[in-house]
Amino acid sequence: MNSKRTSFRRRLIVAMLLTAAVPMLFMAVAFYSNSVTIVRNNMDQLAELSLQKTKSNIDAWLSSYEELLYQISTSDEIVDWADEINRQENVELVKKAIRAKLQELFYSRSYIKSITLIPENGSMVFYDQFTTVASKNSWIDQMGMTESELYSEIASHGGISFFATRYATDFGGKPQYLFHFGRRIVDYLDVRKQSGIVILSIDVALLQSLCDSADNTDGSYQFVLDGEGRLLSFSDLTQVGRQVAGADQTVEERKASALAFVNEQFGKRPYVTAYIAHDDYFGWDIIGVSDQSNAILQLQSQRNLFVILILFAFTLTIGFTLLEMRQLMSTMRIISDAFERLGQGDLSTRVTAGESIPVEMDTVLSQYNDMLDRLKASIDREKEAEKKYRFAQIAALEAQINPHFLNNTLDTINWMAIQHDEREISDAISALGQILRYGIVDNDQSVPIEHEIEWLRKYVLLQEIRLKGTFTCEINVDPAVRGLMLHKLVLQPFVENTIIHGFVRLRRSGILKVTICEDEELLSIVISDNGRGIPKEIVEAINSGDLDYLEADRHLGMKNAILRLQMYYGEKVSVWVESKNGTTVHINIPMEKLERYS
Repeated sequence: MNSKRTSFRRRLIVAMLLTAAVPMLFMAVAFYSNSVTIVRNNMDQLAELSLQKTKSNIDAWLSSYEELLYQISTSDEIVDWADEINRQENVELVKKAIRAKLQELFYSRSYIKSITLIPENGSMVFYDQFTTVASKNSWIDQMGMTESELYSEIASHGGISFFATRYATDFGGKPQYLFHFGRRIVDYLDVRKQSGIVILSIDVALLQSLCDSADNTDGSYQFVLDGEGRLLSFSDLTQVGRQVAGADQTVEERKASALAFVNEQFGKRPYVTAYIAHDDYFGWDIIGVSDQSNAILQLQSQRNLFVILILFAFTLTIGFTLLEMRQLMSTMRIISDAFERLGQGDLSTRVTAGESIPVEMDTVLSQYNDMLDRLKASIDREKEAEKKYRFAQIAALEAQINPHFLNNTLDTINWMAIQHDEREISDAISALGQILRYGIVDNDQSVPIEHEIEWLRKYVLLQEIRLKGTFTCEINVDPAVRGLMLHKLVLQPFVENTIIHGFVRLRRSGILKVTICEDEELLSIVISDNGRGIPKEIVEAINSGDLDYLEADRHLGMKNAILRLQMYYGEKVSVWVESKNGTTVHINIPMEKLERYS
């Protein structure tokens, strides 16, 4: 029997191995696995935030170039000079003036390397950093198209044409790579006239600097693909223009193609992940590549260190080991619970450990807590800024009276009119009440266009009664668009502006026409009248987008209406005004922004 008996020490050690050591080792593995998952998830979030920051920076920079291109292409000076060259008048003198103007504009933005103006007759004028020759700029021969083909491509485009990065020339012993924006010169006195085109050529170093300026960790970097999947920017300029992904690939397929390209360039490594952010305006993909190897290796080191500490603890006295193990197990439970809550999306989770925790573990947890603090603060700031922005936009456009009070008051007046047998007055008040109720109920929602038109007819009818039939109104709506959903009351301010300002003191009978139809990819809304017209400075302010000029009460309604359209349907909405023998307002809304009533 004695041979079957064991000492208490052995039993204690066995018990500790079974009840403490084995579970602790298991927890170490689980902790490591959970930590790897959480760290990778948070690195994914940081990488996505970095991509969004880069995307915002690229959009901001390129928008400034688009603004400059717009200013050049609509400048009265440029239009007049281009027309003079097309008429072969004072050609050399005009070209000299154009070069001086282009040189002045050249230094207004960084990274511009060339500004080229090609009049309709093909007589090129430019200011180019890379060449001193006056007959041909530095990049035209590398475009893969003739000068006339380039002109046709840009002149036939309704907006801005983009040409992807490609080799331009050698300068200072180094190859130079440029991408280009082109736009037709527009004379707003005759928008159909072909005067010429303007092209901005921008150094690809801009895109690379924006990618390099992101908060990239060691081994992480970013680059840009155009809509066809070609490289627009990369650290190795010889790769620019290379086909990396297919234009018809899905997001996951483009990420896989980008990662394959990276592995080809730098060699395949574990724990390398690709991320993608799509720029809808330019159709570009901003690719971020994150190497998580260092973070994973650090976690593996922490895991190994943790295991060694456990084994070393078991070499000490049973009592001390039991105490240490008990304290460590308590700490591990706190950590495991915290990481579990964090894994469920609770960013408020923080880990607080006692003094008994190893210094190395405390450093990891401290840094991790700091990282979560920064991430949560950033998300909170972004949400608060968005909330304030939306609140300010809506609040600025809301009416300053209480429509419920006014509607109830009109209802009371209506009953008074009925009691005095004033049926005509009662009908007018009833129609006005219907108009007010239409504006009160879900006044920020969308309705079918046919409902909006029915309300507009009631509104115009009241105005005809008020003005004693001094004008007539004709509303034509294409049946194909009647079921499209349109935000309520977006047309009323334009119609009201015509009636209140266009027909005042008009000696002839006023005519108001509203036409709504589909024009290619746009919902076209045209509101025209034969009234007194709008002052030239107001027309220019609206057409140029200078809405701050419309702050006066007389034009505040027009400003608010345009702001509402932009807020509901984005910056692609266009409002263009003509004022000649009356006023015509053209409103174009992208069809892709409109839903159909079901």
